[in-house]
Amino acid sequence: MTDIIRKFRKYNIDELLVVIITQFIVVLTSFINVKLMTNVLTVGDYGLYNIVLSFSFLFSLIPFSSFDQAVARYWYEYHDKKIYFTNIIIIYLFFIIVCCIFSFFLVYIIRIDFLNDIKMLFVWVLFFSILNVMRNFLLNIENNKRNRKSVLLSRLLEGVLKILFLYLLFVYGKNCVSVRNILVLVCIIYVIDITRLLIINSSNFDFKYFNYVVLREIYDKLNHFSMPLLKWAFFGWFTLNAPLWIVKNFFPKDILGYYSFYNNLAILIPSQVVSIFGSFLLPVYYEKFNDNKKNISQIQKMIFMFLLPFFIITFFIIKQFGFKLTTILSNINYVTEVWMLEILYICYVVFYCGQFFTIEIFVYKRTDTLLLANIIPSLIIGVSIFFVNNKVYCLFVFIFISYLSYFLLVLNEVIKYRKTLT
Repeated sequence: MTDIIRKFRKYNIDELLVVIITQFIVVLTSFINVKLMTNVLTVGDYGLYNIVLSFSFLFSLIPFSSFDQAVARYWYEYHDKKIYFTNIIIIYLFFIIVCCIFSFFLVYIIRIDFLNDIKMLFVWVLFFSILNVMRNFLLNIENNKRNRKSVLLSRLLEGVLKILFLYLLFVYGKNCVSVRNILVLVCIIYVIDITRLLIINSSNFDFKYFNYVVLREIYDKLNHFSMPLLKWAFFGWFTLNAPLWIVKNFFPKDILGYYSFYNNLAILIPSQVVSIFGSFLLPVYYEKFNDNKKNISQIQKMIFMFLLPFFIITFFIIKQFGFKLTTILSNINYVTEVWMLEILYICYVVFYCGQFFTIEIFVYKRTDTLLLANIIPSLIIGVSIFFVNNKVYCLFVFIFISYLSYFLLVLNEVIKYRKTLT
C-alpha cells in the first residue's frame, strides 16, 4: 500500500490541489448564488427554476452524459487527438439536433400536463440545455487532457459572473426579475465560457479530419461503452429528480420552493467531494493504472475510509448549525422547513458514496452491471406516489430507502468484481 501511495503522489499531488480548489470554488459560488436566487425570486419561482433545470438535466443526460464517459474512456487510446476531437464534435452536433426535435415533440405535440411550465420557457430552456451539453463536453475534454487549470478557470469565470449578474438584478433590476431572465443571463455566461474553451481547442478541430469510416468506428466504440449507461440513464435521472416533480404535483407551490432550496444545499457537499475524486481519479486511472486493477481497488478503499468520517463530521455540523446556515443562505421565508436539510443530507451522503464506487465500475468497463442498481431505486421513488398523501416526510422515507438500495447494489457489484482480482 505504501508503494501505491508513493507512486500516486509522485505525479498527482499538484493536480489534486487544483481539483480541490476547483470544487471549493464551485461550492462557495453555489452557496452565494443560492443566497442571491432565494432573495431575487419568490419561494414558488425558485421551485419553478429548479424544475426547469431538472428538465434540462434530462436533455443533457440522454445520451450526452453517457457519451461524456465514453469519450473520457477512449481518450488515451487515440494518439491523433485532432481526428478524435473533430469526429466526436460532429457526433454530438447530430444528437443535439435529434434531442431538440424530440423535446419539441414532447412539449408541443404530446402536450404532457406536467410540462406546461416548461412550455412557457421552451426556447430558452432548450438553448440553455444545448449550451450545457457543449459546455460539459468541452470541460470533459479539458479534464481528460488533465488541463486542470483550464477547468478551474471555467468554474471561477462562471461562478463570478453568475454572482455579479444576480447581484445587479438584486440591486437594480428587481422589477424585471423572472425565471426567464435568469435563464437568459446563465445562457450568456455559458456562451462566454464555451467560446473560451473552443478557442483553446481550435487547433484540434478541422473538417478535413472528418472521415465517415473513422466517425463510424469512433461512434461504435462510444456506443459500445455507453449503451449500458443509456439503458439506465433515465432511471438514474428519475431517482434524483422525480422527488422534485412529485413535490410539484402533490404539494403547494411554496413547498416546492422549500424542497428545492434544501435539496440544493444538501447535495452540494456530498456531490462536490465525490466529484473531486471522480474528476481527478478517472483520467489518472485510465492513463496510469489501467493495467493494474488491484491498485485501483486499494486506492478506492483508502479514500473511502477518509470519506466516511468526513461525512459524519459534516452531518453533525449541519445538525448543529442548520438553522443559522439557512438564515445566512436564504431569507426568513425558508427557515420554517429547516428540518428537511438534515434528512436530505443523509440521503445524499448515502447516494454519493454509491457514486464514488461507480468509479471502479467505469474503469473496469463493467457499466452493464449498474442496470439493476439504477432501476430498483427509481422504482422505489415511483412507488412513493401512492403513499405520499400530502405528507412530505413520507416522501423522504422513500428517498432514503431508494438511495440506500443504490449504494448497496453498487457496492455489491464492486465487491463481486474485486474477488475476481485476488
